[in-house]
Amino acid sequence: MTFQQKNIFTSRKRSNAQQTNNATTHNNHALSSIQTGISKKNLFNQETPRIRARIMPKRNMAGFSITELLATLSITSGLLFIGVPTLCRMHERMQLSDTCQDLYGLVQFTRQQAISQQVRVTLCPLLASGDCSTDWQHELGVFTDPNGNRHLDADETLLRSITIPQKLSITWRGMGSGNSLHFSSQGVTFVSNGTFRLSIADQERQLAVSRIGKPRIVASQ
Repeated sequence: MTFQQKNIFTSRKRSNAQQTNNATTHNNHALSSIQTGISKKNLFNQETPRIRARIMPKRNMAGFSITELLATLSITSGLLFIGVPTLCRMHERMQLSDTCQDLYGLVQFTRQQAISQQVRVTLCPLLASGDCSTDWQHELGVFTDPNGNRHLDADETLLRSITIPQKLSITWRGMGSGNSLHFSSQGVTFVSNGTFRLSIADQERQLAVSRIGKPRIVASQ
């Protein structure tokens, strides 16, 4: 090998070594950049909960405060104070309406039975003894009354009865006997026509029965 060839070989060797060093340095820089990025990411992940804890308000895990409870109770009490009387009044109005409709139907039924069976039929507040009471708060009964004595005898039939609610007041004001409503076989009331007055608290309804035995609601308050 000549001297010139040795120089060429040495130059190539040095060039290869320089390239290797440059590649190694580049790789080291890249690795360092990756490690730096990973470190920053880990640091960010560690700091994020702290940042969120500073930014987001802490939740009160202990429940409601006394002030909040008192405010809630005050609002609830106010709603009850307003709502309960209204609900009670609605219930009373419905009870009055239902009883009035029941009595209306009972009068119609009494008249229809008198016509269909061609017999006298009596409607009155019936006692266990079979007598008609003057207090219309008792159970109202409808029974056949061929002899017209306004008493449920052993050979007579109880056709229907209804019970008046205790809170509701009912009175009857009519011609003749004040303790019964009597229908002939033609369906007329003779002189026992009149008016039922039903009331509960400050609410009232009236049910009139004409001489021909037809009922109708004539007033509502």
